[in-house]
Amino acid sequence: MASVRTAEAPSIPRVVEVADRTMRALEALGDSASGLGVTELGRHLGVDKSTAHRLLMTMAARGFVRLNAQTQRYQLGLRLVGLGAIAAHGVEVTDIARPIIETLRDDTGEAASLAVLSDGEVLFLAKATSAGALTVNHGVGTRLPAHASALGKVLLAGARDAEQLDRVIAQRGLVANTPRTIADADDLRRHLSQVAARGWALDDEEYAVGLRCMAAPVRDAGGDVVATVGISGPATRVTLKRVDALSLRVRRAGQDLSALLGYRAAPG
Repeated sequence: MASVRTAEAPSIPRVVEVADRTMRALEALGDSASGLGVTELGRHLGVDKSTAHRLLMTMAARGFVRLNAQTQRYQLGLRLVGLGAIAAHGVEVTDIARPIIETLRDDTGEAASLAVLSDGEVLFLAKATSAGALTVNHGVGTRLPAHASALGKVLLAGARDAEQLDRVIAQRGLVANTPRTIADADDLRRHLSQVAARGWALDDEEYAVGLRCMAAPVRDAGGDVVATVGISGPATRVTLKRVDALSLRVRRAGQDLSALLGYRAAPG
């Protein structure tokens, strides 16, 4: 028995190393829209050309990569599409989002949430409550007007359907919750264009006086905005001086969750 353990032990690090190299190769190929040549991949992995070639041949045999006959560069194969579909089936966004919004809450000290657009309103799917003396209690299942919330503005700004906003306005109207609420359709359209351009939204006491919120988009593998993450807190704590720093953290949370859903941002 002892001799068996002695013989097997040295192989374990090699197996782990090969698995890690394979995953890094797939990630590198995924990051390159035009694919990679054998030499390029070897340089990226820190291995010689023959090792990179053997790795590519192995993955190609299983359908994980394919050789583009015109460019002679390797790209991701269709086998990954099937595996991705299997992985996505039955996966709840709330399950993979929970650690991210909890970290967002811990990093900012403010309540963090995940939401989607449902029936013309913002619907909360998950929440990480702040431990601060003053906190915002929007529980799971709570609904907010889309036009008056940072979460809703991100979802409206990211809608692929150009008529989405018109339907929301027709269905829900543009009620002025506070003097700061954007209640004019043309003003809202201009504002949403700015939200789309900068990649995050601010609710500056538009839903409720004394409440300030920030949100960022969550994208799926195809780049569509399918959800939004954000934070909310009292304006006395979420001050305008903190907005820039907090918005960066919120955007990072949106990017992290998007990456877990398969979204890969274009370089630059």
